[in-house]
Amino acid sequence: MLIHDHVANLPASHPFKEMFKALCPGQDITKGLMLQVTENAPDPRTIKTHMPLSLLPPTLLDTCKVVCVARNPKDTVVSYFKQCQMKKAIDFQGSLETFVQYFVEDELIYGPYWLFLKEVWEKRHHPNLHLLHFEDLKSDVMTELQRLNTFLGAGLSEDQLEGVAKYTSFSEMKARAEALEEKNAEERKGMKTFYRKGEVGSWKASLTPEMAAKMDQWTEDRVARIGDGFKFLLLKDLPTAGFELGTLSSPLQDANLCHRLPNNWGDGCLGGGGVVVVVVVVVVVVVVVVVVVVVVVVVVVVVMMVVVVVVVVAEVVVVVVAVMVVVVVGVVVVVVVVVVIVVVVVAVVVVVVMVVVVVVVMVVMVVVVVAVVVVVVVVVVVMAVVVVVVMVVVVVVVVMVVVVVMVAVMVLVVVGVVVGVIFRASKDSMAAVNRRYLIAPLQNIAGSQLPSEEEVLGLLICRIEVEKKSVREAANDVMKLSLSSD
Repeated sequence: MLIHDHVANLPASHPFKEMFKALCPGQDITKGLMLQVTENAPDPRTIKTHMPLSLLPPTLLDTCKVVCVARNPKDTVVSYFKQCQMKKAIDFQGSLETFVQYFVEDELIYGPYWLFLKEVWEKRHHPNLHLLHFEDLKSDVMTELQRLNTFLGAGLSEDQLEGVAKYTSFSEMKARAEALEEKNAEERKGMKTFYRKGEVGSWKASLTPEMAAKMDQWTEDRVARIGDGFKFLLLKDLPTAGFELGTLSSPLQDANLCHRLPNNWGDGCLGGGGVVVVVVVVVVVVVVVVVVVVVVVVVVVVVMMVVVVVVVVAEVVVVVVAVMVVVVVGVVVVVVVVVVIVVVVVAVVVVVVMVVVVVVVMVVMVVVVVAVVVVVVVVVVVMAVVVVVVMVVVVVVVVMVVVVVMVAVMVLVVVGVVVGVIFRASKDSMAAVNRRYLIAPLQNIAGSQLPSEEEVLGLLICRIEVEKKSVREAANDVMKLSLSSD
């Protein structure tokens, strides 16, 4: 994004803008220069990218031919450092040591380095993926161009391939780049062109021994993680300056060719012909023979030691086993005796407990039965007493009621008799009184004209009961009535 923004602000005469104007007329450069240029480029298109396969379309290898170029990481880091210093869009201000630290910690753009290679390596058998090595291109460019020609199906002749080799040589590309110096001056800071040296092993002039050792250790660690036979070239310090892969000038240089990519990276060769293969095979055979002899000797010695140890151990084991047998037998006897004693004791205890339990249960049952019988008897007696008491009470009450009724009747009879007697006596007394004190005087006064006794009494009672008069007043009325009748 930073590079795209930077390019958008470049002068109109910049090659990128000229290319955009030619391929994308009337389009907006701020919407992605490289993307629009790629979309409008004529077929077959050549697209360069630093992105790993995981950030590219998943169907890329099924629709495109992909060529991947790998390089020694120590040369890569030096070249990358110079580019980041030169590009104004990046403008790295730190030291090479700091840059190396960032590189091995995967903190730079277009990284991580080994993840990029790991993804390519896992797809190495895909028919549309071709792997190249920078050192192979430098050592035998024609062989690599022939392989590339076959992969792309370009069908170029030998003369055409020689022309491609000349046109793409480092010197030719640098010369063409210098011709564009004035147009690209705004993009670079003090460097004439994008192309610096284009050499193998140029890292030796820039990296300190400490930085080189850090890179080597980092490379060995990451290569071990990739696995599956993947190896890489580690160029150690060599006695001959300017050593390039494929130049076999001394055995020391052969010994320093380690962790090379497998043969399918160079069509069965290691960049320097079959000599390396022969030397490596001889060395491997010698090493294997020596290792086998040493292993056999070690195995024999170990076997003898094992036999001695086994015999000694067997004797010790026999003694130990005998002692253990005696001890075990004694322990077993003791245990059996103890178990028998315990069983007997437990049996006696169990019998005693069972007898006690039976006795207790029988006693409890007897007590319960007696209690139940007593309760039943008590209940029956109580109920009988209650019934008798109730019956006695009922009889007493009935007798008392009868007596009371008879007494009442007798009292009533006596009272009636007494009242009748009293009433009769009072009636006779009243009649006598009336005759003596009322009727007789009236008869004396009136003579034979006086009403009869019954008539006088009737008049008196009428005056007394009906008119509520006193006896005197009633008598006076009767006398007045008798006198008026005369």
